[in-house]
Amino acid sequence: MKEQINRLENYTYKMSALHKLEDIIPDIEELRTDILKENFAESGKYICTNKHLILNFKSDSDYLFIDKELIMEVYENILSNAERYADSKITVNISVIKNFLKITVQDDGMGFTDKALQSASEHDLSALSF
Repeated sequence: MKEQINRLENYTYKMSALHKLEDIIPDIEELRTDILKENFAESGKYICTNKHLILNFKSDSDYLFIDKELIMEVYENILSNAERYADSKITVNISVIKNFLKITVQDDGMGFTDKALQSASEHDLSALSF
């Protein structure tokens, strides 16, 4: 729990000076992938208290160079959205392959309506990059 509080405090400090995700300068550190897996599982347990969470994690490496606070914030945001809209189940697939981290979150909610998809396609989403 103390690690979570420290991570959130660090992230809050970073975000107080910045307004956009793309403006954040990552603080890259070497992190063991088993520690990252534990962090994902612990956050998932706290966020998805009322849903069945399935967490799959695979890695071809013991270490990864990332900004852990930034990655965890993005992960928790995506997972919180899934928790909000899921009926009962959320599946998270996380892989570390050739030093790339990939996170996929799926839920069993109703998804986007045709109208919402049409509205999204009418907006300029090219400015969004992750």
